[in-house]
Amino acid sequence: MAQTQPEDFRIDISHEQSFRYLQAKQYDHNSRVRRLIITDNNIPLSYSGKELIALSLYINVDNYSNTTCNFREDGFPYVVFDESMLSREGDVSCEIRIYDSDGITVSTTFTFQMTVSKSLLNQDRLVASSEFNILNDLILQANVIPDLIKQFNLSQEQINALIEQIQTDISDYTNQFSTMKTKYTNDFNALIQQINNDITTYKSEFNSLKIEISNLKSSITTWYTSAQVAENTRITNENKRQTDTAKAIANCEKATADTNVATAEANTARDNANTAATEAQSKGAYAQNQGDRVDMALKDFEFRLRTIDGGELTDTTPAENVFDGGSL
Repeated sequence: MAQTQPEDFRIDISHEQSFRYLQAKQYDHNSRVRRLIITDNNIPLSYSGKELIALSLYINVDNYSNTTCNFREDGFPYVVFDESMLSREGDVSCEIRIYDSDGITVSTTFTFQMTVSKSLLNQDRLVASSEFNILNDLILQANVIPDLIKQFNLSQEQINALIEQIQTDISDYTNQFSTMKTKYTNDFNALIQQINNDITTYKSEFNSLKIEISNLKSSITTWYTSAQVAENTRITNENKRQTDTAKAIANCEKATADTNVATAEANTARDNANTAATEAQSKGAYAQNQGDRVDMALKDFEFRLRTIDGGELTDTTPAENVFDGGSL
């Protein structure tokens, strides 16, 4: 696969506002390379070839990482990000230090930020810790030693003393390694135990929730069944009520019709009775009138009988005149 040209990272040691963010991916190993273009008031720095340039990353108060920037054929320093530098995701504070051939810091950039994007890969091993930082410090010292020997023409005694000091530092660092390893192991085991305890608790809570959910489902099913039965009963009762109401209305309408017929018949009977009563009264009056006439005729006849001689009727008074309705 063809190798791509590394991106440039431009830094002016005199202007903090000129810094921009570096970006990298968590756990990448030697795949992120940047060419450093270092300027001072926008003027490129010149290198004699004996300088040592290091990039320092401060992950937090206790953890940092140093890496040496190597000069290439074009005369620029290059920084290669390894796994230990990219172990923590998030914003990481960085600075670049420039050492002279005596190992003395001559320039340091303002602090700038590098954003490490979180990887989807789950690393089971710890790649960033103080062990890496200490090793990086040792490497930096080892890179400076040859230049110091050449520069100052150190004697064998001085070299031995320097080596002894380095060995002492290595012993101290080894002890620190052991202490930190024990601490990290204990912390890691405690964390694993806590995670296992949490998992057990979560499982218990989950099982309790499952039981509660099952009970709720059962209650909902019972409620739904009861509600369905109640609804069916309501519908049946409503249908019966509507049917009974319709029947009652029909019976009422029939009773009303029958009442109307009976009322009409009663009215007719009453009218007929009134008519008959009127006719009876008329006939009664006529009969009364005829009776009165008969009484009068009889009285007149009786009077005539008393007034005639010998009490006999004369031939001139016909009998039919008494009852013909005319004058006697």
